[in-house]
Amino acid sequence: MKVAKKLCLAILISLGVCALFGCGSAVTSEQLPGVYVYQGESFSGMEGDDFTITLEADGSYSFYESMLSSYIGTGSWQLENGVLTLTEDENIGYNMTNRFRVDGKTLRFVEKDSDNFIYLKLADGAKFCRAKA
Repeated sequence: MKVAKKLCLAILISLGVCALFGCGSAVTSEQLPGVYVYQGESFSGMEGDDFTITLEADGSYSFYESMLSSYIGTGSWQLENGVLTLTEDENIGYNMTNRFRVDGKTLRFVEKDSDNFIYLKLADGAKFCRAKA
């Protein structure tokens, strides 16, 4: 009887921890490709001028900050321990590296050890959500 009570208590505690902190498995590199849209104000301030980051399945990416700029950044991405690292192609662009914490379908900018972007300077935790397909 005591074993059953301990088992039930352990299960209840586990469920409580999952409810508080989430039980989902970590996002894999295969699940990450898609278009992510910045949830803050655009550089131009115009509706529909979205800052987007597009992750491709082949490990490449592109970003587009604003229709006020013709620049489209490109490079490669890598996911390690829940952190997405975008490394811009130095032969084409600005040789920037930016990092994001991955939380399901959301990317959150990590200011520390990131170079930031050209026109929009993101604050730590700035949010990009995956666009609906």
